Amino acid sequence: MKKNNIYRAVTACTFASAVLFSMPSCTDGFHEANRPGTGASAEDLNRDNYMTSSFIVQMENEAFPEQENTYQMNQDLIGNYLGRYMTYANNGFAEKNFARLNAPNGWVRYPFKDSMPKTVSAFKEIARVTNGQGLNYAWALILRAQSFMRLTDMYGPIPIGADPNDGNAYSSQEDVYKSLIADLNKATGIISPLVAANPDLTVSAEHDKVYQGKFAKWLKYANSLKLRIAIRIRFVAPALAKQLG
Repeated sequence: MKKNNIYRAVTACTFASAVLFSMPSCTDGFHEANRPGTGASAEDLNRDNYMTSSFIVQMENEAFPEQENTYQMNQDLIGNYLGRYMTYANNGFAEKNFARLNAPNGWVRYPFKDSMPKTVSAFKEIARVTNGQGLNYAWALILRAQSFMRLTDMYGPIPIGADPNDGNAYSSQEDVYKSLIADLNKATGIISPLVAANPDLTVSAEHDKVYQGKFAKWLKYANSLKLRIAIRIRFVAPALAKQLG
């Protein structure tokens, strides 16, 4: 039935265009017309904060991985301060192992090729849906800061989309930290007045596996990330570290 409707619409539009030479777009509504009858529309997905919340959950899964393999491969063994306390039980790791901070190349690359794209893709969708505004956007900024901080501590320079002409360009660790500070300042600037007006502000509790939607706690966490950055840059940028502290 939909195919017939689309065919008739195309035929009518083509004929009218040939006669009148000027018409509004002939493809208006085609996207919705082609949507499977059982599929949810963009409007449906935006209801009850479903779309944004699903991407928030994806970002939380990367920022605070609970699944054992994800935690081990993306956080625990590569660059983590506990990595040197681990040893290996598999003879295949005899030459390249974690106890000597000399992991196999495939493991070293894994956070970059797995955690980073999942974090970036989810953040971009949240930024698109929220138009870069509001509480959910601030939440996403905090989660991205947590993930990117771990990634830059693993790899040093990483691509964070800072170059408008080249999305794959690498930024120095100094620029990464400064970008994260700016993001965290933006996030706290959005959340602070809302929490000041309502200290018990709770949003999307069912989708928040960390603080159950309590934004006073997310505000505190964002400030703790700034303090963590201050500690790490205190010797190379003491003035900025003091400002953050």
